[in-house]
Amino acid sequence: MDVEEVLEFADHLVFAMTGKHLDSLQKAILRGAWDNQKYREIAERHHRSEKYVKEVGFKLWRLLSNILGEELSKANFRAALERRWRFSFVLPFRKAFVRTAKVTPNTCNYPEITNIHQLDEDISVGYEGKNSLFSSHQDLSDAPDVFSFWGRTEELNKLEKWIVEERCRLVVLFGMSGIGKTALAVKLVEKIQENFEFVIWRSLCYKPTLAEMQANSIQFLSDREEKELDGNADFRLSQLMEYLRKYRCLVILDDVHLLFSTGELAGCYQSGYEDYSLLFKQLGELTHDSCFLLTSWEKPREIVTLEGDNKPVRSLELAGLDILSSGELLR
Repeated sequence: MDVEEVLEFADHLVFAMTGKHLDSLQKAILRGAWDNQKYREIAERHHRSEKYVKEVGFKLWRLLSNILGEELSKANFRAALERRWRFSFVLPFRKAFVRTAKVTPNTCNYPEITNIHQLDEDISVGYEGKNSLFSSHQDLSDAPDVFSFWGRTEELNKLEKWIVEERCRLVVLFGMSGIGKTALAVKLVEKIQENFEFVIWRSLCYKPTLAEMQANSIQFLSDREEKELDGNADFRLSQLMEYLRKYRCLVILDDVHLLFSTGELAGCYQSGYEDYSLLFKQLGELTHDSCFLLTSWEKPREIVTLEGDNKPVRSLELAGLDILSSGELLR
């Protein structure tokens, strides 16, 4: 499927829902997203402000999300539309949307769209299991709410550069308890999530075994298709790596230090959790297009030998807030 077919397919979907075809800027955004261009580049090429292009893009992703019944963004739309293309949905969509959509001439205020799960059964021709096809690509149920956040602009920019631009595969955010690692990770996810097809947040406060964590992640990434997971640990790790290569995923493991033994040398794992060492080593050494972000009081031992300025493994030690941000916090 090439970009012209994508534009034609997206135009069919939007026309069936709104009665209007994609305009030139909407097509430019889709074309730019297909080529991994930034909004700034799209704006410069078409002589528009970056802010305006982002606003149009936001409305376009929202419209397509409502049509397809899953969260779409600049990062994942390509994979989502290719899946729909494989199931040859265009004609059934048009028939059903003509019956159910309220068409409006106002292209700036899109109509409320009936969720695709509620459409007639003829939409289901060509695939099995509607619920599995239209599931969310984010699992942030373990992520805490962050109500107050100050400063950390430099740290946010550095982490974004490492993960989004330099495609780091494994990043460790470490520092003393209460310094703000988790809050910074939450803000980072909010900032960069559109660059990933899947975003998963896992808290290790209940100390899941590696087998449990892998099984949970594989089921989510496979949209629950992997129901019977092989009991072999090496095979499960291989399965996980395959999904990390197939999709661009951001996985946050919060509180990794809870896996370590107290009173031992830094980075020593508790009994029963030593296999996390193999996971972190493979994440750093094997080729994939995803990123694991770890928050911890201390670095896992494996990171020391894997990290480097020109390597896909990095670590950032979080220090205290600057004077201005500290003052805002106290106020």
